[in-house]
Amino acid sequence: MEKLIINDIEIEISKKKIKNLYLSIKASDGRVCVSAPLAMSEERIELFVKSKSIWIAKKLDRIRKQPAPVECSYLSGDCIPFWGKEYNLELVYSHKNMVQVDGNKIILQARETSTARHRENIINSWYRTQMRAEIDILSKACQDKVGVSAAEWGIKTMKTRWGTCNISKRKIWLNLLLVKKSVDCLEYVIIHELVHLLERNHTKRFYSFLDKFIPHWRKIKSTLNNLT
Repeated sequence: MEKLIINDIEIEISKKKIKNLYLSIKASDGRVCVSAPLAMSEERIELFVKSKSIWIAKKLDRIRKQPAPVECSYLSGDCIPFWGKEYNLELVYSHKNMVQVDGNKIILQARETSTARHRENIINSWYRTQMRAEIDILSKACQDKVGVSAAEWGIKTMKTRWGTCNISKRKIWLNLLLVKKSVDCLEYVIIHELVHLLERNHTKRFYSFLDKFIPHWRKIKSTLNNLT
């Protein structure tokens, strides 16, 4: 991977078999990344990045101003996000591990000797079950809408992507953290990855499919990009 320093900002350059330049900033750590065609010169890449300097500066400033994430101990009173809403956690000591939603509360049952990591694992296991059930419902509707189907759906935690698509295996991975966002966000990512089975790259044709299948996708994407 190549690197450039432009306006005191380190830019990571990845050369790929693509036709156009793509610029992204990782919300997790503020890394500025550019994907460029294999034969493109450093000078042209530099001009492209400089033309985006104002946007880059604003984006980095917003990332720097974001409050540091607070470690969750999964004790009574903590806030637990679930499908776009915040729930108050109630920890109940029990010999069994269980999670259930009760009104505006999420009740977590765990042993009195449990650690924060252990309680986190219980919540994540429950998250995974809830997300799998929602994927089973949404994926069918989305596949009917797009007119293509995936061979397999997987769930895993990803730091920089909401979803990925292995086109040759027709397997789609979805980020477990989507269970904390609204169901609309999950639907958008599912359709986005399914469209990759129609058009591999982010071309005009790709975005025309998104416009057709989920016309409000830009609003949802903007919401996702502004969330940590």
